[in-house]
Amino acid sequence: MFSHSDGLYLQIEDTVIYTHSVGKATNPVLVLLHGGLGSMLDFNNVAEALSEHYYLVGIDLRGHGRSPRGLASMSYDQHCEDVLKVLDALSIESCALLGSSDGGIVSYLLAANHPQRIASIVTMGSHWRNSESDVNRSILEELNVPLWRGIFSKHVAQYHEVNPSPDFCALMDDVKALWQDQAAYSDKDMNAIRCPALLMRGQDDDLFSAEDANALLESNGKFELATIRNARHDLLTEPSYDVLSTIHHFLKTNSTLVPTNA
Repeated sequence: MFSHSDGLYLQIEDTVIYTHSVGKATNPVLVLLHGGLGSMLDFNNVAEALSEHYYLVGIDLRGHGRSPRGLASMSYDQHCEDVLKVLDALSIESCALLGSSDGGIVSYLLAANHPQRIASIVTMGSHWRNSESDVNRSILEELNVPLWRGIFSKHVAQYHEVNPSPDFCALMDDVKALWQDQAAYSDKDMNAIRCPALLMRGQDDDLFSAEDANALLESNGKFELATIRNARHDLLTEPSYDVLSTIHHFLKTNSTLVPTNA
């Protein structure tokens, strides 16, 4: 299980990034990337089961969880650079990625632009394009701190407890700006992904529609799609057997991973 007490800080350019690894280092490496306004703890419902087969590396993206904001602008590209620096610091040459929501968008970009480092990716509820007519825009524009705190009070309290310089209002402003920036998304990069990729979405996901998922599937022959019945956007909240078995089956059959000490 990931924690905010047993990990370590890595100096990454203008800030430090908090990371925590669990499982046997002799297992293949699986890096877990959380969604916007979340942290690595979001994966704890699946971490124990996955750690039986993989060496899990959890990362709190800059500004999130226990990682301070730093001075650089928050962007998907910056998150990618931070992840690569973490991999370098941990001497991980190649890994698989499991990304939830924003973490999946970061996974798309890493797979497209750094194919030598990424063996395979699994994304969960991760859309890939953003336009003026996208229904996501109106949903995300309506988000505010009181609304988020009302729904995710435990998560917000946890953030204030562990972050070295907590400012949730500023974090939400940063993340909302990222979500609404059309140029930030990975639309143009999808065809560049050559590694095996599994796209997971909840059957009732209102942010990553079935139409978008199928369009993405058709854009690249390397992609596979798994729809989880009776699930919404966050597949990590109450993961079913289907979620875990789908992730494990895909990674087991579509990976060339080696242990960190191989």
